[in-house]
Amino acid sequence: MMAEIMVHGGMEAVGREMHRAVRAHSADLGKLAGLGLEEFFAMVRNIRYADDESLFATSSVELTPGPQTILRMPAIDCKKKAILMASWAKENGVPFRFVAVCEDGTGIAHHVFVQFPGLLHWKNIDATLPEYRIGDDKPLVTHAWILGE
Repeated sequence: MMAEIMVHGGMEAVGREMHRAVRAHSADLGKLAGLGLEEFFAMVRNIRYADDESLFATSSVELTPGPQTILRMPAIDCKKKAILMASWAKENGVPFRFVAVCEDGTGIAHHVFVQFPGLLHWKNIDATLPEYRIGDDKPLVTHAWILGE
């Protein structure tokens, strides 16, 4: 499958492309979809992080491929890690949503992760960095947006 490369059209456009990648390609996870949440989360969390800007030398390009392409990459950004986690959720019948956040008070989204429903509220499933854990709070968030399909 060829990866989708798009000129950055804003966070809503990126969110639509992330949902499209999950709808079209979540089954590409194959046997990995059979892993438990904690094991799959740990695998994704341990993939080296690199943002698209450092990978493509521009901030105007977003790459939103399916899991098979993502898993062949040597490093991935938060969006691709979120696509992997959402693909696992889709394949396991777990509802999910993508959330974009700002943590610096500018009102500009700079990070995306997945949430799964919990008993009382949505649970953060952010596998971006090795120190993150399932359900970690996001105390620095100043703005948040749910990215629709």
